[in-house]
Amino acid sequence: MQLRVVVYNVRGFRDGSDRVIRLVGHFQPDVVVLNETGSRRRLRRFAKALGMDAASDPWSPLRRRVKNAVLVRPPWRIVSRRLHRFRDVR
Repeated sequence: MQLRVVVYNVRGFRDGSDRVIRLVGHFQPDVVVLNETGSRRRLRRFAKALGMDAASDPWSPLRRRVKNAVLVRPPWRIVSRRLHRFRDVR
């Protein structure tokens, strides 16, 4: 079995999501890992445009919070979402 994974820093979709949708869609990934996703609304639209399910870190009242997300394409599905906090390892 092959699994195609794309990792992309979308920088809050500052340049719009259409270009990123075309670029990521070109690779037909099974899994997409996104950095700096910005608003949940944009992330949901992005995932829907690619026909993927998305999970991201929890909501935060901080307006400019950098978020990360994982998207999966059917038949894969997200069955659980949990935030893991790492202890300070300095």
